[in-house]
Amino acid sequence: MRSLVLLPAVLYLFLGTKSFVTGAEHDWRLTPHHISLVLGGTDTEKHPSAFTIGVDYEYRLSDFTGVGAVAEYARGHLECWTYLLVADLHLTPAWIIQVGPGFEKKGTKEHTVLRLGTLYEFSVGAVTISPQLHYDYLPDYHDAVVAAVGFGVSF
Repeated sequence: MRSLVLLPAVLYLFLGTKSFVTGAEHDWRLTPHHISLVLGGTDTEKHPSAFTIGVDYEYRLSDFTGVGAVAEYARGHLECWTYLLVADLHLTPAWIIQVGPGFEKKGTKEHTVLRLGTLYEFSVGAVTISPQLHYDYLPDYHDAVVAAVGFGVSF
């Protein structure tokens, strides 16, 4: 899958940037809302990479848990929208596992989707950059892999 090539390159760029690795962490108790613009690519077995743009919102409930919603649009051959309700499980302050159900809308057809993904938030204060990789399981359609980078802010 071609979009998988994006993730190591993005990780390398940001892991080498000391200010993001040692940047000041924000206190989620003061700013529990987080919103990101997500840019990347979606691959399926049947379709080549499709440019993907989306919005990811999280409301932090505790050190470990956040809840939120994701809306993504994949262009090109896919031409579909994906909507998800997600739980964000913070394994560390920066490493997050994202899981949740939703649906994909392609034209007039809708498909159930279950997402399992991971992201790593490099932060400087309230601003974040997060390379991410997601696997979307569609029981009655083609599964998808989304490799992306999120640009976010906590408020």
